[in-house]
Amino acid sequence: MFQVTVQMSSETQPTLSLILPLLNGLKKSMSPGPEDSGFVLKLKNAVLENLEKRYNDKVLLLFLEEATAMDPRTKQKKSVTPQVFDRLLDQLTEIKV
Repeated sequence: MFQVTVQMSSETQPTLSLILPLLNGLKKSMSPGPEDSGFVLKLKNAVLENLEKRYNDKVLLLFLEEATAMDPRTKQKKSVTPQVFDRLLDQLTEIKV
């Protein structure tokens, strides 16, 4: 969680496009493991529940996907599916100049 805090606190680089990859990584690291104690399981579940409450808006998730897709730093991340690029392309072709 420290790395997430450091990356999101940057004042010199845009961070919007990093939210989704960091969120996915955080969710993965908070998945319960067989070696987790009762306290650790409770903590992980509390973090996951909190993240689910904050990031359950469909429009917000679409926006984060598109921001992630347009950032060259995150182009190769698994957070961006081909459907996101197709959606962006469709939106760009609808723009009338």
